[in-house]
Amino acid sequence: MNEETKKEKRTRKKGNIIFAFIIIVFCLMLGFFSLAGFFVPDREISENENRVLASMPELTVSGLLDGSFMKDFESYLTDQFPLRDEAIYLKSFFERLWGKHEENGVYIGENDFLFDKPSAFDSEKLKDVIKKINSFCKQNKKLKSVFTLVPNSTLIYRENLPEGLVPADQSVQINKVYGGLDKSIITVDAVSALLREKSYNEVFYKTDHHWTTRGAYSVFVEIADKLGLEVKADDFEFHTVSNDFEGTLKSKSTFARAKDSVEICLPKKSEGTYYIEISGTAEKYASCFFEQKLDEKNKYEVFLGGNYERLTVTTTIPEGRKLLVIKDSFANCLIPMLTPYFTKIVVLDPRYMTESVSEVLQEDDFTDLLFLYNANTFFSDTSLKEVL
Repeated sequence: MNEETKKEKRTRKKGNIIFAFIIIVFCLMLGFFSLAGFFVPDREISENENRVLASMPELTVSGLLDGSFMKDFESYLTDQFPLRDEAIYLKSFFERLWGKHEENGVYIGENDFLFDKPSAFDSEKLKDVIKKINSFCKQNKKLKSVFTLVPNSTLIYRENLPEGLVPADQSVQINKVYGGLDKSIITVDAVSALLREKSYNEVFYKTDHHWTTRGAYSVFVEIADKLGLEVKADDFEFHTVSNDFEGTLKSKSTFARAKDSVEICLPKKSEGTYYIEISGTAEKYASCFFEQKLDEKNKYEVFLGGNYERLTVTTTIPEGRKLLVIKDSFANCLIPMLTPYFTKIVVLDPRYMTESVSEVLQEDDFTDLLFLYNANTFFSDTSLKEVL
C-alpha cells in the first residue's frame, strides 16, 4: 500500500514539474512578445490564416463611449501579437501533446497529413439530386454521359488519420450514389485508381483538400477509357511549378508545417492548339495554366485561374467531338488533359451559374457529358440540382 502511494506521489510530482515548466516558458514568452511589440511593425495579412489582420483603430470619443474602440483594440492586440504565427504554433503543439487532433474542422494526421472533415451523407437529400441527374440524362440521350465521384484523402490515406478516428467509408457512399444512377450513365471507379496510384505518387496534397495532378491523371486515364479516348502515357509530361504550396487546410490548422509541391500535366505539342474564354471577361487566353497564381496564396488556382460560371476551351481539332463538363474545383487540374481530344470543351460550375445546363446545351451540338465532383462537394452542395 505504501509502495503504491509512493508511485502516486512520484507521478504527481512529475506532473507538477511539467506544469510548472510550461507556466515558466509561457510567462517568459509573454514578456518577450510584449517587449517585441514595440519594435515589430504591424502586418496587414496573415498568409497562414489567409485573412486580413486587424489594424490600430482610430481613437474617438464616440468609440470610447459605445465600447467599440476597446473591442476593436482588443482585436488589434490579438492580431498584431509579435511572432503571432509562432505563438499559435506553440499553442497547437501543446494541445496535440494533450491529445487534441482536430482544429477548425481539420484532422491533424500522421506524416504531416491534414484531412478535410468528410461531409455528412444524407441519402434522402441525395435521392432528389440523383433523380434530377437521371431525368436530365434521359432527356439528352444523344450525349455519352460519364459520372465521376472523387473520394477525399480521409479514404485514400486513412492509415495517416489520428489514432482512433474512423470516418464513414466514402467508397460505400460513392457506390450508393452510383447504384442510384440510371444504367445509361457510365460511372468511373476513382477510388481504385487513386489507391493504385498512391503506391507510386502522392495523390492528395498534405496541406490542401484537393487531389494532386498525379492523382487527377490516374482518374483521367479511367475517364478517357469510358469516353473511348486513346490515351498514351508518353503523350503527357509533368512539370513541377512550385515547392512551397500551403493550402486551405494549412490555413485552418495552425499546427502543420509541411509544404506541398504543385505539378502541371502538359499534353505534348499542345502549345498553340487551343485558347480558353472565361465568362465575364472578353479576353482569350492561350493556356489553361495561369502562372501568376503561383505568386499568390492559393497556388491551386494555377489551374484555369480559379472557378467560374463557365469556361470554354476551343481547340484546332476540326469537326471533332464536343464535351460539356459539370464540375467542382477538383476538375480544374484535369481539364488541360482533355484538350487534345475535343474540338470544344465547355466547363460549368453550378455553384456560380445563373442559367440552366439545358440552355447551355442548346447553344452547340455536344457529343459527350462529364460530371466530375469531389464527394464532399457532391454530398453537401445543392447547386447542381438547381441548374439541371
